This record gives sequence, C-alpha cells and structure tokens, in this order.
Amino acid sequence: MIRDKEIDLVQLLQIIWSNIILVAVITVLSGAAGFAITYFFIPPEYTARVSMYVFNKQTPQEATISDIDMSVKLVGTYIVILKSDTVLSEVASESGLNYTAEQLRKMITASSVNNTEVFQVNIVSKNPKDAYILADTIAKVAPKEIIRVVKAGSVEIIDKSEKDPPKTGPAFLKITIIGAFLGFVLSVGIIFIAQMLDKTVKDEKDLADYFGLPVLGAVPNMKKSKSEAYRYGRYS
Repeated sequence: MIRDKEIDLVQLLQIIWSNIILVAVITVLSGAAGFAITYFFIPPEYTARVSMYVFNKQTPQEATISDIDMSVKLVGTYIVILKSDTVLSEVASESGLNYTAEQLRKMITASSVNNTEVFQVNIVSKNPKDAYILADTIAKVAPKEIIRVVKAGSVEIIDKSEKDPPKTGPAFLKITIIGAFLGFVLSVGIIFIAQMLDKTVKDEKDLADYFGLPVLGAVPNMKKSKSEAYRYGRYS
C-alpha cells in the first residue's frame, strides 16, 4: 500500500537549497517590483514640523516641579484641542488652501517629545509648499486657540517649520524588503506544492517510503543523464 507523501523540515530545507537559484530570482524580482511600484506610482510625501512648549501658568518664570508635571499632563489636552474641528477649520481658512478640517486631521499627527512638556506637530503632504504653509499657520493659530479654550497657561513656539520640508516618504527600503520577503515566501510555496504533487520515484528511499518494502537492488538507466539515472518512474 502506498504511504502518504510527507516532507520533514530537513527535507524541505534540502529542497529549497536545491532550488536556491529559483528562490533567489523570484525574491530579487519581487523586491525590484516593490521598489519600482513605489518609485513610479506612489507620490512622495513631505513632512513639516512645529514644536511647542506647554506651561500651565501665564508666567513660566515661576515654574516649580509640580508645575512642570502639570504641564506634561496638559500636553494630551492641548493636542486634542489642536486637532478639534474649531482649530482645524480656522487653520484651513487662514492658510488659504482648499483643505477641510477632516482632511487636515488626517494629515496631522502630534505627540509629546520624550514625555516632556514639549510636543511636536507633524504635517504630511504630497506638496512641500502646502506642508510648510499649514505648519506655519498652525504655529500662528494653535497657541491662541488653545489658551482661549483652556483659559489658563501658555503655549510657546520652539521651532517653526523649514520652508523646504524634507521628503519623508514613501519608505522605499521598507517596501522593497516587504516585496522581497513576499517573493521568498511565494517561491518557497511554489517549490513546496510542486514537490508535494511530484509523484516521481527518485531513489531507493522513495521506493521504501512509498511502498513500505525493502529495496534489494537498483539498476541505473545509463542512457539518461547522471541526475536522472535513478528516476524509476511514477506512482499513483
């Protein structure tokens, strides 16, 4: 009776190694495809940054440790206010650009810097000029709006955006690596499936495994190439 075909980990590694050229080619082509798609079809992104300092009193000169701790806690509140419809709508209006508050919300991220009373606002846009204008507008609008809502404390601009924001996307290296990895997985999957569907008896071990009978002797086919000399046929 023919046994079910099984492949252990060692056999799988041997099969992959015997087809290493195919694996390498598919992996490289997939990585190159990921890079090409990113380069030709995904537009670049630019990030403008504004950093602000939060203080819970109007006069930072009187700061104490408790004041600084309170300022750190206020950062989260200030970020929520910054991303509110009221503030973003005013930013959209002041900037003179055709963005809605919802569109700006998707373009803006803000977070505390190393859990301090300083927070940074990042504006990502496919247009570097738009990113700069929006960052500059936020620097003008956000402090007064935050203070108006909170009615206490202060917000000071530390760093404004560069006029030519750096290109920060897309992540060519990351996408290329992902593409290469997917190519590797695909190539291994193809090889594994082909091996599972291959019913060719290649050596004496296959005969013993498939039929559960000992092999008493083997006569190679001398007319075939050396690599095919011990292929005995197929089983069903």
